[in-house]
Amino acid sequence: LLLVVVVVTEMLICKGDVLRRCVRVGVEVGAWFRGGIGSMTVVPSVPLCSPLKRLFHSSNLRENIQNGDDDDDDAWKKIMTISTPIFYVNAAPHIGHAYTSILADCLSRWHRLLGDKVFFTTGTDEHGIKVQTAADRAGVAPKVFCDGVSAKFKDMMQVCGVEPDYFIRTTDKTHATAVNQFWNQLKKRNMLFKGEHCGWYSDTDECFYTDRQIEKDEKSGNMIAKETRAVVRFSVEENYMFQMSAMTDKVRKWLNSSNDSISPRKYRNSVEEFLSDTLPDLSVSRSANVLTWGIPVPNDPKHTIYVWVDALVNYLSAQDFPRKYRPLHTHIVGKDILKFHSVYWPSLLLACGLDPPRRILTHGHWTKDGIKMSKSIGNVVDPFLEVAAVGTDCFRFFLMHEARLGADGDYSTIRRDAVVEDLANTLGNLLQRSTAKRINPDAFYASWSMFENGTKTDEQISLAQEINSLLKKVEVEYTAGEFGRGMMHIMHALREGNKMFQDAAPWETPNCVESKLCVYLTYELVRVCGLLLSPIIPSISATVRARLGLLPVASASLQDMCVVGGEDIPNGSTPRSISQEKVILVQKPSQTDEKKKTREKTKTKMSI
Repeated sequence: LLLVVVVVTEMLICKGDVLRRCVRVGVEVGAWFRGGIGSMTVVPSVPLCSPLKRLFHSSNLRENIQNGDDDDDDAWKKIMTISTPIFYVNAAPHIGHAYTSILADCLSRWHRLLGDKVFFTTGTDEHGIKVQTAADRAGVAPKVFCDGVSAKFKDMMQVCGVEPDYFIRTTDKTHATAVNQFWNQLKKRNMLFKGEHCGWYSDTDECFYTDRQIEKDEKSGNMIAKETRAVVRFSVEENYMFQMSAMTDKVRKWLNSSNDSISPRKYRNSVEEFLSDTLPDLSVSRSANVLTWGIPVPNDPKHTIYVWVDALVNYLSAQDFPRKYRPLHTHIVGKDILKFHSVYWPSLLLACGLDPPRRILTHGHWTKDGIKMSKSIGNVVDPFLEVAAVGTDCFRFFLMHEARLGADGDYSTIRRDAVVEDLANTLGNLLQRSTAKRINPDAFYASWSMFENGTKTDEQISLAQEINSLLKKVEVEYTAGEFGRGMMHIMHALREGNKMFQDAAPWETPNCVESKLCVYLTYELVRVCGLLLSPIIPSISATVRARLGLLPVASASLQDMCVVGGEDIPNGSTPRSISQEKVILVQKPSQTDEKKKTREKTKTKMSI
């Protein structure tokens, strides 16, 4: 009945693309019935009409603000804004784009689980010489080229289970309006001037470098940027300049206002070094003869706004600037674009009288089998193929398991398969064994009150303590963006649970109290671990809850839920029943004999 109502409402209210929307909604409602509402993956690439968005999506704050909803205006001031950088559309998405998007999605889901209101934005950066050149090479107009590549990024997010609240494109008219407003504010505050700019320009990075930031490449003899190794050439242009030098002290003050304004610490150190001298003034436009594909400077069509200024303003236009603005809580960026987000962007914001972001979370890059990814080598990892190989949740699990913010991540098929198999052998194995009819013939999910005052083994006491302390350990790591470190605590607890279950052997005497306590503690461990893993593997976590006969997580305190007995039903209520329908929670990757042999040689113990 609900499915019929949803589909009919979509057909009556929504315009265009009706069939695709209805099919998508049908899939989502089916997922809801199978695994709980947490398994749904509605994303803006297939937008729902407004009434249904309230039912199915986590946030429609931006639309309500644009419509002048005063209640949501107050809510806007309280929400936590999280962003990825917008991704450049000169090439198709790769594993690095997927990782950044999934990291931001996990952080957003985690804060929602904590009860925070979150507004998560991402999108595509579609202006600049490189896009212009790529479109010419493809033989299509720049906008047509951008439409195609931007759609691929939306598709990548959908297959990776990434659910942004807003997907922005810098070719949107609303974005161009925000860029013009921002430029005019800088001009009104006398922060812009026209002058001759001399510097080392990189066509690859689309930015200028100072003498301190370049060096000579001994092999080629070319001058290159120290940070990116991109070739630079000396250029003299008449551009608009931003008085970034006047912002030096204010940027230093912002940086020192918090210990985690830039994290991890190693990346903060490089920014502090850059700020040790007075900042140089910044070129913020290019000649329209050089850059035609971009936003023209207001009232001066001979100049085009510098692509990085255009791109950075997306964090404002996503919030309906200048009508609304709230400083972002967390920018998630790669280490290669840290300077733009930690120096240029705070300088520009402060010059307009706006507060910079509270935290810039910086991550490393991905290599493949220890080698830097490169199109010429042919070792770039395609996220679409990865999801096809192991599934959405397992791909997310692998990336978050392996990544550490202060270091580069390394991808290998062997390691990926080992990590996924470890999840199957811990969480999957424990859930499957403990819910079997042989272990629990009555499909009964007991309550802690039945065992609280009874006799327990040292192993059972230890496991109960492990369960009760898990949230505190995980919360510290997740909130810092270190999902891999938090997951190690969870995996350790699951291994301990598997050991306790094996040692107790409840299948031998399933009706005795000791066996029932073993089974109950196993369910509680799986329940809490599934809950804490839900930001990373939402569909698998929803299946875990459905298998345990639990409802989707509603508005409840995570602190109250993540303890033994945290979701027990009150005495006198109808007893809980688990599902004993056989399901494969985690599909183990298929492996060739050669892979198996190699894996056995290289397998490392994944423990805390």
